Amino acid sequence: MKKHILIIIDNIFQYERLKSLFEKKSRADLKVDFRHSKIKSAVWDHPDFAGRNKMLVVKQEIDFITTTYDLVISVHCF
Repeated sequence: MKKHILIIIDNIFQYERLKSLFEKKSRADLKVDFRHSKIKSAVWDHPDFAGRNKMLVVKQEIDFITTTYDLVISVHCF
């Protein structure tokens, strides 16, 4: 069964490193979603995020998060 991982990230440099790491590992048993917080940061303008609904307000979406993801990692987020 595929494990579903959520990474909440607001730092563009850390995003690039983690994205690269998961791409290199190419694990078929993992599905990784990257989202950002509601606090505006440079990652919002990254092509992978710009113009997409990637914002996540954890307090408002806790039920969705806990029923969807097996692991949640917050990297450099408030």
